[in-house]
Amino acid sequence: MNHNHDDLDRALRQQVEHLDSTPLSLGDVQSRAKRILRRRRIAASVSAAAAVAVIAPFGVALANNQPDSAPPLQQPTGTTQSPTVTPSETPGTNAGEAPRYDIDLTPPAEGTTGAELGIPYWYDGQLNSPAGDVVSVPQPVYHPVFDTTIGQWAGITFDDQEGTTAWASFDPDGGELETSPTMADAVAVTPDGSSYAYIAKISPDGPGDPTWTLVKAGADPQTWDLGTTDSEAPGGGPMGILSDGTVVFEFESGKPMLADPDGRITALPGKYLKTVDATADGRIAVQTSYNDDGTSCWAVVDTGGKKLARTCDHALDEFSADGRYVMGSPSNADGLGASVVSILDAQTLKPAANFTVPRGAFIWLPMAWDGDTLLAQVWKQGTWTLEHLSLDGVLQQRSVRVQGDETTAPFQFGAGPLS
Repeated sequence: MNHNHDDLDRALRQQVEHLDSTPLSLGDVQSRAKRILRRRRIAASVSAAAAVAVIAPFGVALANNQPDSAPPLQQPTGTTQSPTVTPSETPGTNAGEAPRYDIDLTPPAEGTTGAELGIPYWYDGQLNSPAGDVVSVPQPVYHPVFDTTIGQWAGITFDDQEGTTAWASFDPDGGELETSPTMADAVAVTPDGSSYAYIAKISPDGPGDPTWTLVKAGADPQTWDLGTTDSEAPGGGPMGILSDGTVVFEFESGKPMLADPDGRITALPGKYLKTVDATADGRIAVQTSYNDDGTSCWAVVDTGGKKLARTCDHALDEFSADGRYVMGSPSNADGLGASVVSILDAQTLKPAANFTVPRGAFIWLPMAWDGDTLLAQVWKQGTWTLEHLSLDGVLQQRSVRVQGDETTAPFQFGAGPLS
């Protein structure tokens, strides 16, 4: 895919000018700029994806010589769950290697369906809860959360004309109640969904200018004042909420920070390019370097900065709700997605299962967790499908197929591994 160099240059300068004094490689520049462009494309045209057709679980074959693959998505309320297909594993040539599963995207028999989603999501003008509640919200809502303490939906919206993002809350009928400027990737949620965190520009109760504020909402709410910046859209956002209420976040500089319940904000010891997630017990997934060969290196560290595991084979993303697994994709992947993904053991960062899609298809990144199953949106030849990937390789396909271009995935999953 061709990218406009001026757009990349502008996006780069806006997002990485404050990182730190560490020199940036060309790979760093390209990766960050393309992530920015991808987020803006996502926000521009999710509603354009339409044309729904009935499909079903597909056959899954074990591919001994292929890498990672994609997760299947879930079914609308009221549909009948179809039988799953479990691949028979043929012993691999290399003892001890994780199984590698190939996804067959051939549409299955008409009328069969997959499983229900266990996390909140936005799709086709509607917010959907795991309980089956549906609220009509025409514009896409990114990282949607449902605040059980006040009975309201919230999430990130995108102003297509202004090119700005906002934190928005909605009433039970989908009406927008309140908005505040925010960042595109700015939501973290506890595994049980009781608390969530975001960063927004909030006006004081009395006189004074609005300041950027780290907000932990839901159960045990708290705020941390982050001050003002010269940028209208500083990079960063919350990456995880620890069991003691500490929020792991980035803001403007790109450095991982810890906001504790006593109101203190301290830096995570060490030098990192990016933080992507944190578990309740204090393990944090970070990027440590870009390499000359186009790959990158990643690690899981504790809150003291001690490296617990490291990999240069896989780029890391979210941990599963129980912290046992972490999403992985090739560390040299670029563009909109990957042809291979993995479920990694969070203790070792070695693959527990790998999945691959056919030639001409790709898996949209990022994915989402539903328990210990990965949810993935797969695109091939103008069609998106929503699928589940599990450790035993059982795949199920959602009952809808959505026609759309490769720059706009149709589903927006809830922030974090909600149950």
